Amino acid sequence: MTLRQLQILREVLRRHSLTGAADELGLTQPAVSMQMKALSAEIGAPLFLPRGRRLEATPAAETLGGYAERILRLVDEAALAATLPGPQAAVVRVAASTTPGVNLLPGLIAAFRRQNAATLVQLEVHNSAGVEQRVASGEADLGVIGGPRSLPRLRAEPWCDDELVLAVPPDHPHARRRRVRVEELADDTLLMREPGSATRAS
Repeated sequence: MTLRQLQILREVLRRHSLTGAADELGLTQPAVSMQMKALSAEIGAPLFLPRGRRLEATPAAETLGGYAERILRLVDEAALAATLPGPQAAVVRVAASTTPGVNLLPGLIAAFRRQNAATLVQLEVHNSAGVEQRVASGEADLGVIGGPRSLPRLRAEPWCDDELVLAVPPDHPHARRRRVRVEELADDTLLMREPGSATRAS
């Protein structure tokens, strides 16, 4: 059993697809398939069952996937800790959705690091659904999202308020208006975030 096999297993579990995992990891689909067959032979149990165009994880794959997450997290933490001189008190992994991850957290993390030089903070930016997934799986210690949580097993605390505003070109009919009703946008072209985004949900 190799770390590479565990990395591949994690991606196949996330995407329910050999091709999706191959694209994410920069591998060919046959290479991913070969590694999963070798891992299946190593543990003596099947890992995935085909269900139409998706792969269904077996109990063995789910169990091994949990260990894979923990193992790969420790490997990442070891690599991060080794980049700084001297003893490291901790590595804190933060996952954030786009708005807080780009606009709010970088300055706060920099200020935190100035007071806690021995603690390494790793920030990853995903959409809200991806942040929740990483906190739930243990890949992140803390998550910051721009809307209500959707996974009931996670605990969420309000942090700050945010406001969405309509942005239009200067020559747009709505440009000089102070208020626009939602119904008035029905015939306009609206640029939207992807599914899983709290901005889109709002």
